[in-house]
Amino acid sequence: MEEKKGLSLRHKWFISHINMDEEYLYKYQHSFKNTILELKDVSDQTRIMIWACENSDEQTAQRFILSLLKNKKNDIFLINLVGAYKEIFAKSDSEYFPLHTGELSSEELNVIYEKNKTEQPLTLTERKRYEQEWEEISNQSKNLRIWKDRKIHSVGEDYYDRFIINTAKALHKKHNNKDFMKSARLIGEIIGHLNQKIGDEYFEYRLIQLVLNGVFEIEGVPKAMRFYSVKLHEKYRS
Repeated sequence: MEEKKGLSLRHKWFISHINMDEEYLYKYQHSFKNTILELKDVSDQTRIMIWACENSDEQTAQRFILSLLKNKKNDIFLINLVGAYKEIFAKSDSEYFPLHTGELSSEELNVIYEKNKTEQPLTLTERKRYEQEWEEISNQSKNLRIWKDRKIHSVGEDYYDRFIINTAKALHKKHNNKDFMKSARLIGEIIGHLNQKIGDEYFEYRLIQLVLNGVFEIEGVPKAMRFYSVKLHEKYRS
């Protein structure tokens, strides 16, 4: 992704597969390149602190950023937000813990920062390990990553197709209704029962693929989730 060819291929894949905001896609490559330049221009005297929850999105980004900083002499600190949250805020092991950083308030993040700002920076060996993990990730040909057993795993893009189908079955059964349901309703139900941080754009992409494969029927125009509804084809309901 740090190379022109890789970024261009990623951008092309988004355009061909993911229903995203046109303005975002238009500025995507330019914005991405500027972010990389900003990282590489950080002063060597600056302390760098990287926050990440336990999800494939943030953990992948953490390794990518560390690979971009591999020639920098800065002290780099990692904060595992799930571990920090459990230590500071949790009252029992059964409580809910954040799947991604956006679930934490600025007040909680500030408390976590104050608690961790005096920790030791990553050692050279630790940094090398994360850089190597990024190399392994970037050489994978599969399009989806999940977080499992505290590791990033690359899986096929159809990995959750059965989960999508089973969720639709459950909704049809719950409401005793085999008619069309809003795609946003189905995708919201999927994300609500998922123990991963994966964007709704991905699930919409897979839903459309399942429509094209005849698993779902569609009513409306799929230019955005609110504009169309879906239902399982009769032969997939049992």
